[in-house]
Amino acid sequence: MTKEQFDATFRSKPIGLTTGHTPSCWPMKSDALAVHPDQIPEVMARNKKHGVHVEYDPKDGRAILKDRGQRRDLMRIEGFHDNNGGYGDDHHIPRNPLPPVCFGD
Repeated sequence: MTKEQFDATFRSKPIGLTTGHTPSCWPMKSDALAVHPDQIPEVMARNKKHGVHVEYDPKDGRAILKDRGQRRDLMRIEGFHDNNGGYGDDHHIPRNPLPPVCFGD
């Protein structure tokens, strides 16, 4: 493998704090917790019922998370598991504790 092929295959990553859990990383926009832009009002109402206030980008529906706690709370509502969770984050959610939500009914 040539150096050019290696560099194209294994792009370098910036050295330093890249985990997303440093103060400089917040607020963060989450692709994984995004919703369709048309669903934003319904999802915000659902989140409010569970005591979580999350803003969403109206252009692409990405969740705008202000800190780790808000990220954890929204992941709990969505039933997501955090593979990169650190101390204090949820590491295992056996199942979504909330009933499924059907939008548009």
